[in-house]
Amino acid sequence: MNRLDAPACREPRRRFRRIASRLTGTGLAVLALGAPQPGAAQLLAAAAPAAPPPPAIATTEAAAPASPAPDPAPPAAGGDAPATAEHVSAGMPVWKLLVVDARSILTAPVSWTEHDWAVFGIGVAGVAGLTLEDKHLRTEALRGDAPLETKLANDFRYFGNYAAFSVLGAFYAGGRIANDAKAQETALDGLIASILAGGVITTAIKEVAGRSRPSTHQGVYAFHPFSGNASFPSGESTEAFAAGSVIAAQYPNPWVEISCYGTASLVAFARMREDGHWASDVAMGALIGTTVGRAVVHLNRRLRARVSVAPLLAPGAQGLTLHTAF
Repeated sequence: MNRLDAPACREPRRRFRRIASRLTGTGLAVLALGAPQPGAAQLLAAAAPAAPPPPAIATTEAAAPASPAPDPAPPAAGGDAPATAEHVSAGMPVWKLLVVDARSILTAPVSWTEHDWAVFGIGVAGVAGLTLEDKHLRTEALRGDAPLETKLANDFRYFGNYAAFSVLGAFYAGGRIANDAKAQETALDGLIASILAGGVITTAIKEVAGRSRPSTHQGVYAFHPFSGNASFPSGESTEAFAAGSVIAAQYPNPWVEISCYGTASLVAFARMREDGHWASDVAMGALIGTTVGRAVVHLNRRLRARVSVAPLLAPGAQGLTLHTAF
């Protein structure tokens, strides 16, 4: 029998193996704590006895700051969208909006109700009845040479032509600078109303009526159709009331209405003071301008309500979304 296999040598060998095993386990643990090595860690976990889980300790880990998430896109409809040319013109080119408004207004009598025709009849009857007072009112307008009345006539007459367009231009420029949709809409509606009321309707009636101006001394009822006479109705009164009624309708405030209609009335007085029109001429111009101006505002308000504009925020895309409902 070999000496090393003697019973006396077996016990020291067992002790040596147990010590070596512990040393090996301790060395592996040191390796696992000092430099993580997958093989050693797995071996240590397999060799170590199961231990009860340590008590939970709340810890705070410093994480790298995440990139800021993009702001959620506002709803496509109903929110406060930035003013854009598409929304101001009801989602269509300006010329097309003009055509739509012209078609709606010029063909409106076809669909008028009895109430509409009654209102129209009252207006026409009022203008016709005013012709009975034209001569007297002309005399009153021309009486004396009051400096104040002359100054008012000279200063306010221009609000029936280029001054009215200057006011509308100021609304548009201010709206663009301040991103104010209502101001831009006011300018566009005023321009359309001026074109339709003054450039189309009043011009056509002037040509058909052919009424002589009071300065020609041909009388109140000197109507010569297609003669080139252009007293009835007053074009400058039409323009002043068209622009004024649009502004008053967009900004429904008593002071705004007084300012708009008061200025337009002074334009009408100025034309009578200059002996350029009869009272019935300026009254008809006021009726046409006011009716068309308010109709354009209400019509375009309905058209714009069908259009919504909202910012578009998407990966790799930025812009505006335009939604139109018909």
